[in-house]
Amino acid sequence: MAGEPELEAQLSNLLVNSWRYDDESDAWTVSVRGGRELDIVETRVIGAKYGRTVPLDELVGIVNIDLDNFERIAGIEVIGRPDLMEGLDKHAL
Repeated sequence: MAGEPELEAQLSNLLVNSWRYDDESDAWTVSVRGGRELDIVETRVIGAKYGRTVPLDELVGIVNIDLDNFERIAGIEVIGRPDLMEGLDKHAL
C-alpha cells in the first residue's frame, strides 16, 4: 500500500467478522474489525459510515480496501482469487 502507511499498520490487527463468496462474480467480500475504538462522540453523534476505497494494485486479482469515515479498515473486496477460501476458513469467527 504505497503512500498509505497508516493502513499498512492496521492490517496486522484485523480480525475477520464475516465473509461471503459470490460464484457468479468470483468475488469475496470480507467484513473486518480491529481498528481503533471510537470515542462516545464519534459513536453517538458522528457514527461510522463509508469513507473511501483504496485499490491494492500490487496484488494478484482485484483487491479493494474499504475504509470508514475515520480511516479504519472496514472491509476487503477481492475479485479473481478463488484460492482464498482455504485461508478464510481458518480465520472466520
